[in-house]
Order: sequence, then C-alpha cells, then structure tokens
Amino acid sequence: MATARSFFEDGCWVIRTSDTLRFELHWTLPLFPVMTRCYSPISFVLALLVLAVHEIGHAIVVRWRGLRSHAIRMHWMGGYCSHDGGTALDEAWIAWGGVGAQLPFFVLGLVLVFGVLPPGSLSDDLYVSLVLANGMMIGFNLVPIRGLDGHKAWTLFRLRRAAVASKKVAEDRWAAKDRAMWETIEAAKKKAASDRDRMN
Repeated sequence: MATARSFFEDGCWVIRTSDTLRFELHWTLPLFPVMTRCYSPISFVLALLVLAVHEIGHAIVVRWRGLRSHAIRMHWMGGYCSHDGGTALDEAWIAWGGVGAQLPFFVLGLVLVFGVLPPGSLSDDLYVSLVLANGMMIGFNLVPIRGLDGHKAWTLFRLRRAAVASKKVAEDRWAAKDRAMWETIEAAKKKAASDRDRMN
C-alpha cells in the first residue's frame, strides 16, 4: 500500500491515498458551495463536506459489492466515483450509496435547526448547508435521468424482485430434484423389501 501523496494533474489537486484510490479535487470545486448558496465560511465548508460524504458513500458501497474504487473526483457541479463495472444490481446499490450517506446529515440538520439550536447565524448556516443545499442535492440526484444517480437507483426495487424470484425458482428446482432423488431411493427400498418378502 502506497503512502499518501499529493500532486497536480489535469486541473486537479490529486491526493493518492493508496495504490488503487485517489481523490481528485478540481480547481472549480470552490464554486460548488456558491452554486448551492452556501456563502458563509461554515456553510461553505459543510457543503463541501456533504459532497465528499456523498462520493465516499458511493465508494463504500462499491467495496461492499466486492468491486474496487479508482478515483473520487469533486468539481463545481458535484462529483463522481470511478469504479470497476458491476452488474445492474451492483450499480443500483452503488447509486443509492451517495444519497444514503448524506441523508443522516439532512436529518441531523433538521434536528439541530428545529429542535436544539436557538435562532442565529449558526442555525442559519446549518439550515442552508445541511438542510436546504443537502436536500436539493438529494432530490436532484434522485431524478431518474441518465447521468444522475436516480437513473440507476430506482431500478434497485425491480432488480431485487427479479433476483428474489430467480433465487426462488432455483431453490424450487433444487427442491424438486431432492424430492425426485428421495422418491427414487424410497421406491428402491420398497422394491428391495418386496423382493425379500417374495424370497421368504
């Protein structure tokens, strides 16, 4: 495993954390919080953190599915987790990984803003970054069009049903084979017993 090192390449500050994974921070990344209207220092940093969590969520699910991540790139429009290709079911799970990772921050923001913190600048910053910007990211990413997570994410339910049905068919087939085998064995036992009775 390589030691972490950083360098500039193709307009990105690249942080290589291992031989197989690198973080690529494009020079346009500071514009992302501006696009989500997170102008204060706290909301600015939190918006970047949510974006990073989203992409790391994808990478975690990639590993869970037995695949390998290659790079996490973040830029002013969002990010991308480059990984080995998997099955359609793998891709659907991976698509949910980003939203699934950032959703707890949305819930935390709601709890802090509406249940814990008094009105003020900190509360406003958390509301703008963890609730508004984060919520917009979640909603936008789940739109079912090509290029967004929603294009693959929403297929998960259909693919899971198909996988469960396929598994049940396979189990039924094996159960039928088992029944046929045991029925053959029982028939052979009965025939052997009948032959012994005739001989006696």
